[in-house]
Amino acid sequence: MMISSNYDEIDFAKLYLEQKAICSFKPKSADDWDKRAVKMNEGVKNSYYSDEFVKRMSFDASSSVLDVGCGPGTIGLKIASSVKNVILADFSAGMLEQARQNIIDRNITNATTMQLSFTDSWKDVPQCDIVVASRCLEVPDIKDALTKLISKARKSVYLTYHIGKSFLGDEISEILRGKFYPKPDYIYLINVLYGMRYRAKVDFISHNDCKFKSESFDDFIRAVEWSYCVSVSDEERRDLLEYYERNKLVTKQMNWAFIEIIL
Repeated sequence: MMISSNYDEIDFAKLYLEQKAICSFKPKSADDWDKRAVKMNEGVKNSYYSDEFVKRMSFDASSSVLDVGCGPGTIGLKIASSVKNVILADFSAGMLEQARQNIIDRNITNATTMQLSFTDSWKDVPQCDIVVASRCLEVPDIKDALTKLISKARKSVYLTYHIGKSFLGDEISEILRGKFYPKPDYIYLINVLYGMRYRAKVDFISHNDCKFKSESFDDFIRAVEWSYCVSVSDEERRDLLEYYERNKLVTKQMNWAFIEIIL
């Protein structure tokens, strides 16, 4: 009889739950994303990230696709002309409104939308050949989310998860006076999948982007407060202005783990 290793005794799903519970970077609500939908839709047509995501997928004209956390249709609409049909699912009504307008504007006839969150029952969600979850897995319970994604896929699940402790970088954490607890990194997902007895292929998508998409310093402050869930003090605002002026024209590398779950 093979004895379990000490590694098998580690409950990574529990570790994720514990880290997510204390993490300073809290998940955003549907209303939060509604307010960002129009802005996010501006980059839906020309995106290096989406090109690299699609390049790593395997599909054909007979494939059905469920795109969870679809936003304005960044991935699903990009491949709609090459697959049988696409279901675009998101919990943000504002994102789905943008997605439906994109469907009309592009004369796409094989795409539909569905309002859906990871906390909903997925009993009535149709099973598809391929399930996509792009940049949408900042969830309280990653094992539950992965279980739902896998349950709706006949062939493949493709997802991405941000690499690192925060979205804006450690420098800003140093400027802000509080103590900030990091979000779980992508390695938690790999180990949770291992514990669920699924193998995963891991690749990485890296691309240079402007350090700040903010059009002004006030927009930058709103982005910091959005990400860190804080109200910036006057002293922090002065230090952030110096940082902003020094870095506003600088590009940074965004890094995502691209994970294919082998079913």
